[in-house]
Amino acid sequence: MTTLIKNGLVYDGVSREPRRADVFFEKDKIRAVGPRPRARADRVVHADGCVVIPGLIDTGSDIDRYGGLFSHDIQKEFLRRGITTVIAGGSGVSLAPFRPDLFRTFFHSSESFAGNADWKSFADFLSVLRKGRLSLHVGAMAGYRNLYSPFVSQREMRERVIRVLEEGALGVSLDWSDPVSYPFSPDAVRALGEALSSSGKVCALGLDSSRLLPGPFDMFRRFFSGLRSKLH
Repeated sequence: MTTLIKNGLVYDGVSREPRRADVFFEKDKIRAVGPRPRARADRVVHADGCVVIPGLIDTGSDIDRYGGLFSHDIQKEFLRRGITTVIAGGSGVSLAPFRPDLFRTFFHSSESFAGNADWKSFADFLSVLRKGRLSLHVGAMAGYRNLYSPFVSQREMRERVIRVLEEGALGVSLDWSDPVSYPFSPDAVRALGEALSSSGKVCALGLDSSRLLPGPFDMFRRFFSGLRSKLH
């Protein structure tokens, strides 16, 4: 099955300026972008007056908070908006590694998806997503709250972070928008930074600029820079 999208204004995500071009697909793969006036395709879509763009990546999605990862209707709504990839597990909490207390506190859904929560580790969670035949591409961070406990040593924290990264987490999310209700351990954050530095993965830090002075952000920036960790 081949498809030709003709004469659209193509934003390829690389070039600074869009260009008028045709996009040729074979099955679900883009095979060529450019003028193809003689191309024969099973299906031709005329895109005059339309913009053609790659699928958008929602890096701050909360689709996991409302069971969207397990709802085809919600996934279709993302696709209708041009979003083909979502990054879940932001704001310091994630669905994996599974913690019942966080699940009850932070994850809500009009259509209960608690019955699907039969995983424990991050690897188990990703396996459930693969078996679910999702319409979206999904990447996931591990939440700092899922990994941290006041009874965990710095060494154990580092081992926990390394484990989830090896199991497929894109990094670790940490939300410090409210330091009063969301305290953090300097030793645990140091262990987090060290583990991320050795893996080359990222820490996604959420800060509420309306409630937080610039000082703490500079502190985090200098701290992670010193560990040669990537801070987003």
